[in-house]
Amino acid sequence: MNCVDVAIIGAGLAGVAAASDLATAGKSVLLIDKSRGIGGRMATRRHAGTRIDHGAQFFTARSERFAAFVNGLVGSGIVQVWSHGFPILVDGLVCARADGHPRYACLAGMSELAKQLLPDTVECVLGTQVTSVIRLADPIRDGTRYEILAGESTVCLARDVVLNMPPMQLVAVAGDLLTDSEREQLLAIEMEPCWALGGCLAEDIPLTTVALECQHPVLGWISRNHTRRGAASEPLSIMVHASGAWSASHLEDDPLDVRNAIEAAMREIGMPLHWDSDPFIHRWRYAKPVAGLGEEVFRLSTSPGVYGVGDWCIGGRVEGAVCSGWSAAQQLL
Repeated sequence: MNCVDVAIIGAGLAGVAAASDLATAGKSVLLIDKSRGIGGRMATRRHAGTRIDHGAQFFTARSERFAAFVNGLVGSGIVQVWSHGFPILVDGLVCARADGHPRYACLAGMSELAKQLLPDTVECVLGTQVTSVIRLADPIRDGTRYEILAGESTVCLARDVVLNMPPMQLVAVAGDLLTDSEREQLLAIEMEPCWALGGCLAEDIPLTTVALECQHPVLGWISRNHTRRGAASEPLSIMVHASGAWSASHLEDDPLDVRNAIEAAMREIGMPLHWDSDPFIHRWRYAKPVAGLGEEVFRLSTSPGVYGVGDWCIGGRVEGAVCSGWSAAQQLL
């Protein structure tokens, strides 16, 4: 039986950040995720000979520790300043709105940020969906208190647990550890979905900036994805995110219908998509929080050593996810 100091469920940025600090401090850590890779919504897809970021599109660095970490990656050529602000589409017009604050992107794809955070010493179990966390009636070795289950199979036993997942999934996985008020509090946190359409283009869209935020019934974000790669030979590529409200009302639509609606909206604003090859479409059920918890971590009051983390805890930003994981690790240590 695999017994660890800390089981971290969810290998998105908050989970990876927590794993990094805990492992560095000498704790035995097991990082578990249902996907085949780490990073969560820091997602990069290989498509038609290039890499397209279809999740988080950029990040800022405002806190002292995260800024120092990002500056180191800039110095290593892993991260670059992609923009200092984005214009916005309002009533069919592109309006300038740069604030001068750096927006960063990873040259090899946004998933690279998670890889840079995670030490090689952290053991990962990927392709495994945790279905429940239960408290042991009789703690065993070194005060081990929790059993992590994937269906009827035990993944590991752990003294402490970090749950890096959207709040409604946290309720599903760890509901028996929550009080009624905690369950209500988590279920009240709304997460917007997002449909994402991306691919390579035969010709670029008529947009001079690297990306565009949108106030539009269908569109939420348009990114000239190739501009973040820094190579003149990079194939033209694009990523379009539908708005949260439109995505929510069309969440269960057929992907082809979603593609057609996004393409029609792009034609409407004068930016038709001329594909070089078939695009792909991805549905994010929990793309970003409408409003956060207001705390860096969610600490379960009656289950010692169990924490909920993620961008939904505070702010919804990439940096917020990292800081949430760091904060959970600090409290566990």
